[in-house]
Amino acid sequence: MKSFSKILFFLIGIVASKNIFAQSSSTKNTANQIYISPNVQWSDWGTNYSNGTSGNVSNNGTFIFYGRKFTNSGKYSSSAGSKDSFISATIDTIAGTFRPRFYDVVFNNGSNNFAITNDSGIYVAHNINLASSIVSTVRSDSSTGALTLADNATYTGAMSNTKHVNGYVTKIGNDAFIFPTGHSGKYHPFTISAPSSTSSALSVAYYYSNPATTDPTGGSHPLTNLATGLTSVDNSQFWDVVTVQSPMIVDVTINFESIANQYHNTLTTRMVGWNVTTAKWEIIGTAMPNYLTNNGTITNSSVDLSRYSALGIGNTIEVLPVELVSFTAQKNNDNQSLLQWETASETNNDKFIVERSADLISFTEIGEQAGAGNSHVTHDYSLIDAQPLNGINYYRLKQMNFDGTYEYSKIVSLTFDNMMSANDDVQVELLNSINEPSLKITIPADFSNTSFVLEIYNEAGQIVKQSEQFSVDGGSYSIKSLGLGFAEHGFYVAVLSNITQKRKRTFKVIR
Repeated sequence: MKSFSKILFFLIGIVASKNIFAQSSSTKNTANQIYISPNVQWSDWGTNYSNGTSGNVSNNGTFIFYGRKFTNSGKYSSSAGSKDSFISATIDTIAGTFRPRFYDVVFNNGSNNFAITNDSGIYVAHNINLASSIVSTVRSDSSTGALTLADNATYTGAMSNTKHVNGYVTKIGNDAFIFPTGHSGKYHPFTISAPSSTSSALSVAYYYSNPATTDPTGGSHPLTNLATGLTSVDNSQFWDVVTVQSPMIVDVTINFESIANQYHNTLTTRMVGWNVTTAKWEIIGTAMPNYLTNNGTITNSSVDLSRYSALGIGNTIEVLPVELVSFTAQKNNDNQSLLQWETASETNNDKFIVERSADLISFTEIGEQAGAGNSHVTHDYSLIDAQPLNGINYYRLKQMNFDGTYEYSKIVSLTFDNMMSANDDVQVELLNSINEPSLKITIPADFSNTSFVLEIYNEAGQIVKQSEQFSVDGGSYSIKSLGLGFAEHGFYVAVLSNITQKRKRTFKVIR
């Protein structure tokens, strides 16, 4: 009998011309062994196939499952280069108590879901093609009921709300990996950078439910147990994370369901984790979220996942993007406004815009300074308003974040009341010469031995001409005719500055 069995297995292995071998009974392999040779196809011919407790299937070619259910309670292994294809037109199921080990496996049953109910899950050594819609695993057992991928193993297929793994995915090895997890028709992957060891292993499942009551592996996670700095934790979703084999210190990106609620705030929403030692939710890292249409992402570096049994999102105590220590305005030696400010820390700070107003109603930008981005050290800033207004000047800072949001500082003021007034009898008028228009400046003798500069501004506030420094003759009225060459007709402003006494006066000029 033994020699007959050897001859039978030899014939199965070498008859390459007959590519499809049918199994007549769903329990034929209960007490027998099957060896599928390379380049040979074996099929269950549409029946529910069962590999019994004493069965031993060794696939070195291709096994095609047309039936709706494959029950494995014996040994099932596949060698390098082999393939197992599940292509039923209806819901497919892998059941049983013993984990089948595949090399390449394809789930392709159209729009129907695929259920892995085997108590020990399945093992993939090379690649799994998730061409089906949703593949579910045993959620009650993360360690043995998961879809497990070996070191260097991958999956293919475009993941979405209608194509993902509804349950646990375990990844072994030192590969960067995107866990294709989802729940209740929502795809929210969990991404890690490459662990340091080929023996590292992590099991992850996404739950669209309350982390305080749902987690089957970490027990209860009360949302009231909060570490310092954390004000609340989202009660609608979380990732159950199980470090099967350490070390597991990696960069982590979570993709979470995002709606316009309290957890849609760049300044306060953060990645959080349930610390298994302190039994509290705590903030993980300082990274702020990026928001898309229906979801958001947060990435933090060097997260020790062995510390946590669940990850989610939560709200922190609101911290302003910039901690402003001081903002002051004072006159410098050139009778200008010197604006200075100091920050103790900056978060997501793009720049400071300095604005000025004469009435506290209408503010105009007069300059800007680049921010430090993200910083926890002191930074000093300054800006000069070279042309302050006559009277009270009100100044404020508009702090701009990289995402376009902004905050205003307090308002500071500075008064300039030493401008030349109408009583000084200083006059500026336009001489409309045909060849070249000139400005006639009449200055009283009171300003003998005084130096002046004249500047001309157009309607856009741009300086178009500036005279050389000049002075007047003492003891009498003096007239200076300056050929400043107004090329365009329009409205101009002439600013006459008394350099000696640091006083100035503004005149309107129409060309």
